[in-house]
Amino acid sequence: MSGRQPDLQKLQEIEAFFTRHHSTIKQDGIIDLQSFCQAPLKILWILREFDEVSHARQCGGDIRYDLRTFAQTQYGNVAEIWKGYYRTYGLIAKISWSLLNGGQLPSKPARVLAQEVLDKIAVVNPKKWAGGANIDPKEIARFYQENKALLQLQIEAINPDIILNASGQSEVFKDLQPALPAIHSGSFTFARQQQSQRVLINVYHPNQRTISHELYWQWIKQGLQTLSDSLQGNDNTLS
Repeated sequence: MSGRQPDLQKLQEIEAFFTRHHSTIKQDGIIDLQSFCQAPLKILWILREFDEVSHARQCGGDIRYDLRTFAQTQYGNVAEIWKGYYRTYGLIAKISWSLLNGGQLPSKPARVLAQEVLDKIAVVNPKKWAGGANIDPKEIARFYQENKALLQLQIEAINPDIILNASGQSEVFKDLQPALPAIHSGSFTFARQQQSQRVLINVYHPNQRTISHELYWQWIKQGLQTLSDSLQGNDNTLS
């Protein structure tokens, strides 16, 4: 079990901020606080922009409602929710499940894995509302600059063990102040944050079609092992 726990006071402050600005930004973060606190590893995904389907709109655009409802409800009653999210959250479910349970990428359908793990993770986005079908990296970069302070506050409040930066913005990684030099596994970059010692990984967005899901996991698994080996080998630049 991870010894990290979220900062409840900071989370309350963030909740209040989102409530005050609900007309211009939509809430993301920890999907379900109780399940997240009980998870053996605290996982945070940084994506790009808010996903909002009809179900989220019913509760003021809170994506956490959709994912929490999906994870905690019999599938037959929430199948429509999965249709709106599976392209992104299918791979998130697979990778998160593997991080939480170890071993190989599971053979279970992504939908089944999603119901097992989505309420145990956290998700934040630089762009705090829904976009169109196409993503403009320059737009995401602009929103990252505009919302950087909020994102950093969210990260500190969530207090994850591991951050998977899938935003496509390398500056996110740099701003988290990793100890250098970084380690590479495939096209992914790994480091530890200097003060908190949380693990940082630059990864492809989970909606990617560049590599297989199996290779995506292997790069993560190998990179984490190499990072651990470097620390055990007294590499002071990463400790």
